[in-house]
Amino acid sequence: MNRCIYVLSPVALIHILLACNVPVPNDDPIKSAIASYALEAGSRAETHPRIYSTTSSYSTAGLGSVAGADAICNTDINKPAGGVFRALIAGPGARVGSITANVGDGQLDWVLKPNKKYYRAADDRLIQETNSVGLFPFPIKESIADTPGNAWTGLTAGWITGGHCSSWSAIGGTADAADTRALTTDAVGGVPVVCTSSAKIICVERPEVPLKVFISSSTYLPGIDFTSVAGADALCMSDPANPGGGNYKAMMVDGTSRRASNSALVGDLQLDWVLRPFRSYVRATDGAPIQTTDSVALFTFPLQNDLGLASGVWTGLFPDWTTGSNCAAWSTSAANGVAANSGNVFSSAVGSWATLPCNNGERIVCVQQP
Repeated sequence: MNRCIYVLSPVALIHILLACNVPVPNDDPIKSAIASYALEAGSRAETHPRIYSTTSSYSTAGLGSVAGADAICNTDINKPAGGVFRALIAGPGARVGSITANVGDGQLDWVLKPNKKYYRAADDRLIQETNSVGLFPFPIKESIADTPGNAWTGLTAGWITGGHCSSWSAIGGTADAADTRALTTDAVGGVPVVCTSSAKIICVERPEVPLKVFISSSTYLPGIDFTSVAGADALCMSDPANPGGGNYKAMMVDGTSRRASNSALVGDLQLDWVLRPFRSYVRATDGAPIQTTDSVALFTFPLQNDLGLASGVWTGLFPDWTTGSNCAAWSTSAANGVAANSGNVFSSAVGSWATLPCNNGERIVCVQQP
């Protein structure tokens, strides 16, 4: 019998593991390779961010919002592996490139970074380098796509917010779109398209390194070692396991000063929430990827890898990200609170692993802030 042996490169194997959400045991030798890959991907996104145009075209009602366009950028079949993308699209109160033509003033959640070279994902050709305010000068060097098509942007030729189909939720009127084959200002906007049409989306890679998560080395008693969410945040900063490199907050809710979601799995009415939308998170101990959040800054399950040390951790979260028992807002040891199991990759990693008496000492999940 003839047998064929296929040899996968380490990078190819890592892509398969990450794409399939395969958790990697702590003692597996490929763990260090995954950690290196995660760091390399973050570094590449910082120095070599990519832009692509979606394969599919979308109606404005199908977008629903700027956040909806961001979500599409991270699920479209044309999305390159290993990156997190946001839509080059403007909307009032959600994303602004410039208030005054070509000035870059009043930017809000803008997707292009200043003085950064952006590359076409399909063939790695340099599209253009942004100026000091995160805008492309024209003409650009290469078109955003190598196939013709319009893309919704809501931008005029001067990067000002133009027509946007009622913030991408209606099918009446006209919106500004881009010609993805153009090298002139048409490449980003100023092309009128009726809102009953469908168009592609231009997606820009976020040149940002992953944020870190660590599990406290010490256990803490609510009402004694800390008496509020803010007190837990302070413990994240002073705990011996803190790796440094920024500000850390506790993945812990009380429903009044910190909330992840008011409704199950929706991410609505968030308060001082510690995760950010479409951000990649890694374990601080070894750089292994945990997960990239969704459009409402929540993890989906299973995680790619567990949060770290297998331990009970105070969170006050139910598995659907709503607020559960929390030791009277963490102010007393004479009540009950919801704890998670940080060594799990399923929803119990964040909540409802157990409801425990608050006089138990448990660890804290600490999340780096951007």
